Amino acid sequence: IRATVSAGPESSTENNTAETTITYIQGHVDLEVTTPLSDQELITGELASIHPIVRNTGNMPSEGVTVTVPLPAGMTRYSESGDFWDCAFGDTLVDGGPGWRCTHEMLRAGQTAAQLDLVATVTGGDPGDVLTLAATASTTSTETTLDNNTVRTTFTVLQAATVRGTVWLDSDRDGVWDAEESGIPGASIEYIAVNSQTAGQPGIVATINPDGTYV
Repeated sequence: IRATVSAGPESSTENNTAETTITYIQGHVDLEVTTPLSDQELITGELASIHPIVRNTGNMPSEGVTVTVPLPAGMTRYSESGDFWDCAFGDTLVDGGPGWRCTHEMLRAGQTAAQLDLVATVTGGDPGDVLTLAATASTTSTETTLDNNTVRTTFTVLQAATVRGTVWLDSDRDGVWDAEESGIPGASIEYIAVNSQTAGQPGIVATINPDGTYV
């Protein structure tokens, strides 16, 4: 762009013109979805979760941001949360099937939304089956690429172990279950809590039988 100024008679016109160069940069929106968790191994009754993080890596605002996560067979909804996200779960909400649909206000260029936390309970599947939670982000703005809009976490179903035991009266108080020490019928302890070895997973409660045994 060149600008020239002129007036009446001048002693010199050499400094009457100035110019600058403007480079045109193509505006674009590009949502990128990542997750901090890797694939997991779970047993029936444990919690599976996916934690998508959405970032607008483009140089223009992205309007109408939405994340959808279908819920596969073998899982049931447990919970959903995320600051500044509005999440809903429904049986026909994602492509006619069960899943989450979460919306967010505009993401500015370079802005990262708060992490979403979507949690389901493993309720089915045989040992060795692989269940997948996939989170896909979309926007009403035109994107340059959709290659980085989806993230997946897989969950391999494991065979659950069985914990067995007996509540007995340690008559000689030696801390050893001797042959003559039998289980206590109608023990005053009604339940035993078995904690999960995996952080964040629920434990189980075993009921003690009349003969003192539990499974």
